[in-house]
Amino acid sequence: MSEEASKLPKDIAAAEGKVNVQINGTWHRFPRGTRIADACRSVGVPIPCFCYHPKLAVAGSCRMCMVEQGMPPRLAPGQTPSYDENGYQRIQWMPRPIISCANTVAENMGIRTDSPWPVKRAAA
Repeated sequence: MSEEASKLPKDIAAAEGKVNVQINGTWHRFPRGTRIADACRSVGVPIPCFCYHPKLAVAGSCRMCMVEQGMPPRLAPGQTPSYDENGYQRIQWMPRPIISCANTVAENMGIRTDSPWPVKRAAA
């Protein structure tokens, strides 16, 4: 196997200055520092926002842009991370939603906008 083929997706993305993010089950790459709302919009996933504009300071007060977020589980000391067949870590979902306008993407982050909680909030 070549050296390039043995690299994990996180290593390839880091070399490009990007991070891997799963949005509604599909993996995408975004530049570091991209806001979650902007990342979702760039791949065609609409996020309702009333108080956010990319050229203004983030207020985060309307709470319309809430999404579910997940990250890989924390490892015990000495434990090595496990990866799936595609080279990504398993995502553990957080118990509370976050606002997507004020938070930025991170490596191996998961975002769900199509689960029951955000869908029910958007319908309200």
